[in-house]
Amino acid sequence: MIAPQKQLNAIRVLHDVVIRARFSAYEEKSWTLVSSLLDYADHLMNLMTDAEDKTESFAECIEVMAENPDLMLGGLIERFES
Repeated sequence: MIAPQKQLNAIRVLHDVVIRARFSAYEEKSWTLVSSLLDYADHLMNLMTDAEDKTESFAECIEVMAENPDLMLGGLIERFES
């Protein structure tokens, strides 16, 4: 689970990841990139639905994603923290 005050932001982050995966597929980017994005989306969803508080793990995951220039997801941390 994600802390209640961060749940909407977490949904927005997950949405951004899915949209980036779709856009990358439309642009015919590498399937490895699209697969990576979808793997991250799956992991984020698992963190969001876990019975224990995974807010910190969620934030750490999106930080790793934001640092990877290939994923083009630089604004995730700000979206989650806002």
